Amino acid sequence: MKSLLSIGLVLITLTVSAQQNIFLDRNGYDVPNKKRASYIKEVEEKANGEFAVIYDLDGNKVQETFSYINENEEPIEVISYFYENGNLKLKTESKFGHLNGLVESYHENGQIMRAEYYELGDLKEGKCFDARGNKIACDSFAQLPEFPGGEQALDAYIAKFENYLLAPVKKENKFVLNFSFDVNPDGTVTYPTIYDNSNKEVEKRLVKIMSMMPKWNPATLEDQPIRKTVCYTMGWELMAKN
Repeated sequence: MKSLLSIGLVLITLTVSAQQNIFLDRNGYDVPNKKRASYIKEVEEKANGEFAVIYDLDGNKVQETFSYINENEEPIEVISYFYENGNLKLKTESKFGHLNGLVESYHENGQIMRAEYYELGDLKEGKCFDARGNKIACDSFAQLPEFPGGEQALDAYIAKFENYLLAPVKKENKFVLNFSFDVNPDGTVTYPTIYDNSNKEVEKRLVKIMSMMPKWNPATLEDQPIRKTVCYTMGWELMAKN
């Protein structure tokens, strides 16, 4: 089993257009009204993307996102997170869903915590500092989402339901199921999606299995829980008899 993580990318330009407010739950998904919301997202749609700011219900800025297509037609996303006191907590830039360029994080007092340079997800160089500005060893910046017990436990969990999940296609000689799901900041699993498969019964059963999945340890950037997409592949191919 191989797992891949992706960062959803949105596109933006600098041309001003209409602004809209969207209510979000604690995991960043749209909800119909403020009563069910934990955050409010202000979005300005641009000619080729969007600029968005997320506030909590007390009006404190939580996150800013700039997304756009650069001159090389590459999708870029810049995200900034903020402390409750308004100071910048973390700023990242991604290209094609991978960390790219300068990543900066700060202590709550405004002192730089980390400055690292990435090229498409590969760390090239960086420095870390304590809250007083003293240089220290860098620990891991990004943590992937993890199923309780690790990858083998995830394989075992899915294998437990394999017969049920794939029963509608058990007569096929070759079958590959590629699917993904979101691991939210609170560890819950949502939005299972199947790729390259049109069997509606398999899709229905996958949704049921994902709804029973225990909470994960969420992905983090500098201890900031974030939503990540996990991809998973399973299936078989029967060998032809001579």
